[in-house]
Amino acid sequence: MKVKEFVEKFYRYAKVNEGNTGVPALITLAQAALESGWGRHAPGNNFFGIKDSAAVDYGVQDKSTKEYVDGKEITINAKFETYPSPKECFEHHAKLLKRNFPKAFKYRNPHSFIYSIQNEHFRRNGTAKMYATDPEYVGKISSIISMIAKELPKVIELNEREQLRVSDIPEPKPLELLKFNRSNSMSKITLITQGDAPNVELGIDEVLDIVDLAKE
Repeated sequence: MKVKEFVEKFYRYAKVNEGNTGVPALITLAQAALESGWGRHAPGNNFFGIKDSAAVDYGVQDKSTKEYVDGKEITINAKFETYPSPKECFEHHAKLLKRNFPKAFKYRNPHSFIYSIQNEHFRRNGTAKMYATDPEYVGKISSIISMIAKELPKVIELNEREQLRVSDIPEPKPLELLKFNRSNSMSKITLITQGDAPNVELGIDEVLDIVDLAKE
């Protein structure tokens, strides 16, 4: 999947979560792009390589992954989350960042944000608490952020153009109230209801009383 295509497809999820949690959309998109190979490999709709946790219960899957121990790359087998759709995955990812890396949220710059989740958090025993074990993770994400940032204005402009196209459609005018007066020969009006509810018959005087109340 090309960069522009990836951003067009997943920007809406990232933007919604930015509004709900404060995680910068650029961070979300960059991490998803790196972990999934620009959307090419996301089994179980897991775009972030999120390991099994008790936070969600959509199901788990076994797969191999690369980790770094003492700076050396190794391959291990682990259990990973599965999700019904990308939407749930993106939401869970944002909640994980919010809960585990609170210091990062003081930064509005996505490059500072990603640096923080790799370098500014520690466990109770004093050991570093990092999002990823890859020692080059910050550089990789920062590079992807820059790539996405070049395409993002085009996607936003396209979205705004689509919204404008929809807003240009004139709103249907409400049906005007039928004009009755008490000299009409019609004595009753039947109101057609939706669903299984029975139709309602109103006398002309009752209808006019309702109209008079609506005008007040």
